[in-house]
Amino acid sequence: MLTCETTSLETAVVVRVAGVLTPANAATVSAALGKALVNHPPVVVVDLDELELVDDAVLTMFAAFARSAADWPGCPVLISAADIEVREALERLGVDRSTPVFVDLAEALQEAGGIPAPRRYHHRLPPTPGAPGLARQAVRGACARWGLSEPVEAAELIVTELVSNAVKHAGGASELLISLRKRFLHLSVRDGGDGLPVRTPPNPGTVEGGRGLLLIEAMASGWGVVPLAEGKVVWATMRR
Repeated sequence: MLTCETTSLETAVVVRVAGVLTPANAATVSAALGKALVNHPPVVVVDLDELELVDDAVLTMFAAFARSAADWPGCPVLISAADIEVREALERLGVDRSTPVFVDLAEALQEAGGIPAPRRYHHRLPPTPGAPGLARQAVRGACARWGLSEPVEAAELIVTELVSNAVKHAGGASELLISLRKRFLHLSVRDGGDGLPVRTPPNPGTVEGGRGLLLIEAMASGWGVVPLAEGKVVWATMRR
């Protein structure tokens, strides 16, 4: 049996994976790890202290997760592995080259405590035509507080598209989260819709969105979608 438990601490989000991990139940872990990134945490600590292995190769999923978290939301990932066999498997598979591995959760949390937290701004948006305008105001305000000038216009265009899509396709309230790390400005919009973004031809006559994902691709360093049990998060990252 496998269990995944997520705990939010001041310095990190801890995802505890306990029990027998196999290729058959790895999707459960992937879903928990993806959800852990939604609020742009300072660090994600993957607690494998009570993990039992059947197939070592499945551990490569944690290296893939670390690469994904580095893209968005720029979040470091640390691994705690009390079992020496698990640590040796992580080393053998090269997971420890991209993701630091610690001998227990206490040591991993001590390391996490020394990693600076990102600056974050959260704003809940109504499912109305005015939501994209509110999102642009939020971006301008956050960038002004953080002393950013160069990416503001592009960030406004991106959140206009993200929020317009949420209003049009999800039909409910959405949540805008903006965070700033060393090199990147991270933008994300969470909504309750299960439909994934689809490339559509841009509509130059429309101010509130309609430019399509081509605009996001052109202006962002990267973008993607994180499906959740209820809804999804669509994110974009920009160099500051």
